[in-house]
Amino acid sequence: MLEPYVRPGIDDRPDLDKALSPEDKDAVARLAIKDRRRPPEASADQPEAQAVRLAAAGSSAAAAAAASVDAPAPDLSSAYLDMRDPMVAANGQRPTAVQVSRLNWGFFVASILVGAPWAALNTIAMPNAVARLFDYDTASAISVTINPSTGRPLPVATDLVVPLAVLVVVGVVASMFAMPLVSALSDRTRIPLGRRTPWMVAGGVLCALITLVLGQNTGLVVLCFFWALMQFAYAMISVPLASAISERVPDKFRPCIERWHGIGVMLGQALGVCMGALGVMFDSFTPFAYTAVLFAVSGILTVIMLPKEPSSQEQPHQRFESSQVFDQLRPPAHAPAFARVFAARVCMMTGVGLTGVFLWYLVRFWVYGKAVVFTSAPLTIPAGLLIAGMAAATLIGAALASWAAGPISEKIEERNIATTAVV
Repeated sequence: MLEPYVRPGIDDRPDLDKALSPEDKDAVARLAIKDRRRPPEASADQPEAQAVRLAAAGSSAAAAAAASVDAPAPDLSSAYLDMRDPMVAANGQRPTAVQVSRLNWGFFVASILVGAPWAALNTIAMPNAVARLFDYDTASAISVTINPSTGRPLPVATDLVVPLAVLVVVGVVASMFAMPLVSALSDRTRIPLGRRTPWMVAGGVLCALITLVLGQNTGLVVLCFFWALMQFAYAMISVPLASAISERVPDKFRPCIERWHGIGVMLGQALGVCMGALGVMFDSFTPFAYTAVLFAVSGILTVIMLPKEPSSQEQPHQRFESSQVFDQLRPPAHAPAFARVFAARVCMMTGVGLTGVFLWYLVRFWVYGKAVVFTSAPLTIPAGLLIAGMAAATLIGAALASWAAGPISEKIEERNIATTAVV
């Protein structure tokens, strides 16, 4: 009787469930690729766009981007994980060498132009505007009561802490809703200029106009109202700019461009604090004046430096729904470690935010709250110089931390791999 034909390599393959031992199965499972792709969010076409937007909101992301840490791709639908061309951007364009250079320098300069005036407003200009509302002349000596036990002036600015805290809370709440709203609206912009270009240009001009209003001596209610509008206007610049990195930069060049973008953010923050501290030496309105100029130039110059954005008229029409905005504010499901990470980041950002917001009051009213008898110069001059020096020191420390983060991370990863291999 003839035996059935056995196809080599097909019919004679062993049953791996029976042929492999439990130890062999565990070894194979460790080598297997677990492809857990996240579905795109309802309010974004690109899954990585929202992650970049959220990361761009914190200064720690800038240091992490500049650190050159060899981390996995932030987007699980990256071209490196499938058969797409990593030289082609998410919007379908294949930039030339000149266009890649323009993308690199464009995002670098844009991060400085956008970050510097924002840092000047938050650190110096707005706290000084609140002090001016309550008749604290920060350009001259202030009559204070000296604490006999310490020899230091009593905190005369306690009357300013609550109004400034109210202003900060209003801005945080407004920003929390402005960023996802602008994100959803810019994703649905269908005009020949593209999705991001009109938002950045209009956002820069609107920021400049609101900044000039904030520089006027108005009431606290009016200041809070326009500060809330300022959050929406600033989101019109920052959110499309962060989204453009994920849409217009191919995966091949994204680590380098994101690194330079992070360096630009750190430089912009340091320059903004220095400009605010030096500008307030003249008068209270000077920081608002050049901040408005920088905002107006930032959107226009960014569009000029970057390659022309393709038209978005051919994109499918998407209906806007409010749920798509509020979905971005909900915590992710099936993520037990999210609460711990979120709480840790909130505590970290709270400490950093409190230091930056009340820094001007600490330096001006506590360190230089007592009249200096050996000089007649306004006390804003030494206070501004001290804050400028602190900004330079912060920049140097962040640069050193970014430079050391990569090697330290690699050493820890190598040790973990070696330990796992031994076990």
